[in-house]
Amino acid sequence: MDNRTLFQTLAIAALVDGEISAEESALLEKHAATLKLLPSEAKEILDDVKSGKSAGIAKPHHPEARLSLFRAVVQIVRADKKLTGKEHELLRRLGNALEIPVETVDQALKGKKV
Repeated sequence: MDNRTLFQTLAIAALVDGEISAEESALLEKHAATLKLLPSEAKEILDDVKSGKSAGIAKPHHPEARLSLFRAVVQIVRADKKLTGKEHELLRRLGNALEIPVETVDQALKGKKV
């Protein structure tokens, strides 16, 4: 999975409840820097996600990469210390799609480290 696709997935997670909190925004900025995306690239991806132009989440092939992606999404949706119904559903569906063990998804939903 390339860096743009990974950032897109994180942006989708941050926007699943219809808004990006200050905490989620700060975390997205950190991820963009870590992924070596220019601020303009990160903004373009975020704008595409906000407009609905980019809505898909790619599934990594390797199980460790899938777990790493799931952890990153959990970190994003939990950044504001609250889990909305839409975020809860996203984690359930994403966990299933990424073949994450149910126990791991449940731990994430309870706010425990995964």
